[in-house]
Amino acid sequence: MFNNFYPLLITQERKPTSSSFLMRYFPFLILISKSLKYGMHEWALAQAVIKSTIALSDEKGIKSVGKIILLIGELQNIDMEIFDFALKELSKGTVLENTPITYKKEEAVLTCNRCGYTWPYDESFTKLSEEEKEAIHFIPETLHIYIHCPECGSVDFDVKKGRGIFIEDVD
Repeated sequence: MFNNFYPLLITQERKPTSSSFLMRYFPFLILISKSLKYGMHEWALAQAVIKSTIALSDEKGIKSVGKIILLIGELQNIDMEIFDFALKELSKGTVLENTPITYKKEEAVLTCNRCGYTWPYDESFTKLSEEEKEAIHFIPETLHIYIHCPECGSVDFDVKKGRGIFIEDVD
């Protein structure tokens, strides 16, 4: 039920039956091609959210989930279109199918361990190259390579908030 994205594609029941296949599934195919190129990270995160939410709803004894509220840390830097699509696809056939999902963004805040200065992550992120941003997207720990304290220049800082994805509420 919770496969990685590529095996999910192989097992899809959508086989071409006529030349209208491309016209019928074109938007779906565009999202898939975008996902394969850029969104494997988003699909893995969506899979973890679905598994965790189902476990949480089982634990609470919820038979039908009315809503999900997710808190998404800015440091995740995910493509929300792909993430939302992945959640909807992976929830099909589960207790979460057709459940409305609300997304809340949590801004990242960094604090220097050397001088105590606290600053918003966005202040440093906007100065990075696309390659540096992509490295942080896939391996958030690399932010210590590319970002330093604006006050003292140290790379010894902590992420105080804005990291990860959290299930804030399930009803």
